[in-house]
Amino acid sequence: MLDNPLLIRADASKEIGTGHVMRCLALAQSWKKRGGDAAMVHAVRNRSIKQRLNSEGVGSRSIDAKRGSDKDAQHTLQQARRIGADWIVLDGYVFDEGYQQQIAESERGLLVVDDEANHNRYSGDFLLNQNLHANEEDYSSRVSAATKLLTGPQYALLRKEFWTWKDWERDIPDVAKSLLVMIGGSDPDNITSEVLSSLAELDVPNMEIYAVIGGSNSHEASIREVAESLRFDVHLFEDVQNIPELMARADLAVSAGGSTIWELAFMQVPTLGIARAEQEIHLLEAADERGIAKNLGGSQDLSTSELRGGIEKMALDTEYRVSMMEQGRNTVDGNGAHRVAQLMYQTDKTNGLGQ
Repeated sequence: MLDNPLLIRADASKEIGTGHVMRCLALAQSWKKRGGDAAMVHAVRNRSIKQRLNSEGVGSRSIDAKRGSDKDAQHTLQQARRIGADWIVLDGYVFDEGYQQQIAESERGLLVVDDEANHNRYSGDFLLNQNLHANEEDYSSRVSAATKLLTGPQYALLRKEFWTWKDWERDIPDVAKSLLVMIGGSDPDNITSEVLSSLAELDVPNMEIYAVIGGSNSHEASIREVAESLRFDVHLFEDVQNIPELMARADLAVSAGGSTIWELAFMQVPTLGIARAEQEIHLLEAADERGIAKNLGGSQDLSTSELRGGIEKMALDTEYRVSMMEQGRNTVDGNGAHRVAQLMYQTDKTNGLGQ
C-alpha cells in the first residue's frame, strides 16, 4: 500500500501526443513533494515515456481495455483499490460523463482535467482547465454545486524541471540569434520538417536553429535531411529530458499549440504557435489576444511565407519580443501544479476510502 497515493488515468500516443501524460506528471511531482505517492494507469507504448515515469517514482501500469470504456473505468477503480488511492485524476478526451460518473460514485476524490467543455456533464471534486480561454460560465451548468472550478493558466501544470527557473531573467539581444522548433512528442504529420523547410529563405543573419525530435516522432530521417540542407547551423535534440535549459538558450520559438505554450510563456520565449487540433486553435487564439504568442492558425493551412515573415518580424523587433516575454511570465508563474496539489491535499478524502 502506498503512502497517501494519487492515481492518474492518462494516455499518450502518436495520434494524441504526450501532453496529457506530461502535464499529469507535473501534478504527480508536486503531490510527491508534499509527501504522497503517485501512480499512473495508461495506454502508453512509448518506452521513453514509461522510463520517465519510472525515473520519477511514478508507478506505471498499462490498461487492458478500450480507452474510455466501462471496462477501462472498472480497471482504473481496481487499480485505485489495489494501491489504496483516495484521489483519481482523469486527463483525456475519451473520459466522458458516464466514465466520470463511475469514478465519482466510488466516493474517491476526483479531479477532471479538461480543455474544451465538450461534455454535457462533469463529475468530481475539482474540474481543471488551465487554458486562457477557459470560462467558468461554460461549466457552471454542467457541474454540481460541490465541484470546484479551477480555470486559467494560474493552474498550468509545469513539471519540476521548470521550478528552479522562477527567478531567472533572460538576456535580450537586439536581433534574435536562436530559434527553437518543437512540435510535440509525436508530430505525426511531420510539421517539424515543414517548419525547417520554410527557413531556407529566412532573412535573419546567423540564425542558429534548435529542433526537438520527440520520443514518439517517427520522422527523424526526414527531419535530418531537411536540417542538413539549410545554410544555418541546425542542432537536433532527441527526447529532451531537461527542456527548460534548451528554452533558455532560444531567443524565440515555433511551437505546437498545446501545453508547451505555457512552458514557453513561463520561460519568457517569444513564440509563434501552430495548432494541430481544434482545441489548440482556441488556445492559440486566446494566447495571441493576451500577447504571449503569435497564432499562425492550423497546421493543415500553414503558410510558409507567413511563418517566415513572423519569425523575421519577431527576430528583428526587440520591443515586440520584450512585450511578449513580459506578458508570458505575468500569465504563467510556474506554481500551477503546486496550487492544484495543495487544494486536493486540503480536501479531506482520507476517511478510509481506499480500503
